[in-house]
Amino acid sequence: MEENPEINGELKKEKRIGIVLDDYSAHKSHLARNVAKFLNIKLLFLPTHSPKFNPIEQVWGAMKKKISSTDFKSIEELLKKVKYYYSKYLKEKSFTNKWIKKFLSKS
Repeated sequence: MEENPEINGELKKEKRIGIVLDDYSAHKSHLARNVAKFLNIKLLFLPTHSPKFNPIEQVWGAMKKKISSTDFKSIEELLKKVKYYYSKYLKEKSFTNKWIKKFLSKS
């Protein structure tokens, strides 16, 4: 990426964003790192093979507990429940708040 002092100066004034990523090679590429640096984004990498550190995995786990014990009569009924629990659990801040306290406060 080309250096542009005017754009770089404006981006540095913005509040820094952090993005949590898994260990996928594309996330760690030079291009991804350079773009993140240019846009003043902090990349936070999870350790390899550590789904327990990813808050969305906790959402999936909670959904699986609710849905796996149900006998659905149709795909439509299953999809409706998946959408319901996904929306419900994403709104519950407990998943992300616990994760933030445990992992981000250390970085």
